[in-house]
Amino acid sequence: MTSGELCQALLETFEGFVPHPLVVAAAVVDGGECVIAVSPEKHTTDRFEIGSIGKTMTVTALSSLVLDGTLLLDDEIGRWLDAGMNSDITLRQLATHTSGLPRLAPNHRDHQADPADPYNSYGPDEAEAGLRASSRDTGERAYSNFGLQLLGLVVVRAAGADYDDAVGERVWAPLGMAGTSVTGGQQPIVQGYAGGQPVPPWHAPLPGPGTITSTIADMATYLSAVIAPPDGPVGRAISYAIDQELAWATTPDGWVWHNGGTAGAHTMLMAGAGEGRGAVALTNAGGLDELDQAVALAARGKDPRPARPTPVGGEFDEVIQSVVQELVANDWEALRSRMPDDMRQALTGELLADAWSNTMSQRGEFEASTTRSVVRAGGAVRADVQLTFSGGEGAARAQFDDERNLIGIQIN
Repeated sequence: MTSGELCQALLETFEGFVPHPLVVAAAVVDGGECVIAVSPEKHTTDRFEIGSIGKTMTVTALSSLVLDGTLLLDDEIGRWLDAGMNSDITLRQLATHTSGLPRLAPNHRDHQADPADPYNSYGPDEAEAGLRASSRDTGERAYSNFGLQLLGLVVVRAAGADYDDAVGERVWAPLGMAGTSVTGGQQPIVQGYAGGQPVPPWHAPLPGPGTITSTIADMATYLSAVIAPPDGPVGRAISYAIDQELAWATTPDGWVWHNGGTAGAHTMLMAGAGEGRGAVALTNAGGLDELDQAVALAARGKDPRPARPTPVGGEFDEVIQSVVQELVANDWEALRSRMPDDMRQALTGELLADAWSNTMSQRGEFEASTTRSVVRAGGAVRADVQLTFSGGEGAARAQFDDERNLIGIQIN
């Protein structure tokens, strides 16, 4: 398939699939040729939330600071942060998710003023306090948004500028990415959706993990630079970040990739420097996990449409409705009884109650539920359910195995 055909196929893969106005922007690069497609076309110059793809930009700025001698990759963070007993963590460990820090800081929930915008109230003071209070699970790679919050703070302090200026000067401006910044800017941000319901974009005083917005044209530029790093400081920084495996994930045959997700967006970028090709796609659909496989196929020159999930008939209707009833009745033990042992141990009744209360408590009395879609994807069955309350709408996503065990749940 040509680059243009692959781009169009990426748009078609999820056409009519999600229960809301879907916007997809895609770019495919092959041998220096770049093709961009957007559906609907009116969003061609709009910004999307790119989620954790932004982590790769944070580590590129870090690499730039390493290469100009401002800091060392093996600096201990105590040089830059008030870290207490965790001062010996290195910048390399933060950038490679090997610090042993948790996914979120232990005090994150204490400073979550708005569950719909979960990072908006968590700043440098809170992060350093969370760092000092953190226990570490050393010895294993553990994906940590908290670690990248801290790493972004180090970049800001080492550069002597705020995040937009620090990363803008070292990454976006040299590449000509004028439509990229932390949430905001001149262009409109595409309305995001979770479970069929509109949700606001995320904001953060610590944008290192990914509260960046960008246009598809800028992301095509970034993809091209990852495939073939340009001459000069930014190209060397991109190459260094990839060579040192900072934030980037790498396939066994050498392709690099990163996906991203916020409440109302899912994104994916995959690049093969040795192949001279790659693909990136941005959507306004939170939790559209199948996008990862679709982009991976398109990046390798293969038709992405087989990644589209297949609809499921009514055989899961009864268990879906039972799960909804247990949610709205706050019957956490009944809900947990449907889970495998490992999931039941991780998701206590208290955690479920907190998640439900934080998300739904201000929406009034429950009135009705509507199953929006039930599909089979990735070896599991996924159900998206709209929840109607007297004071607003909510959503739940449940995943089941073939034995109808509950293997995943998300509340929005």
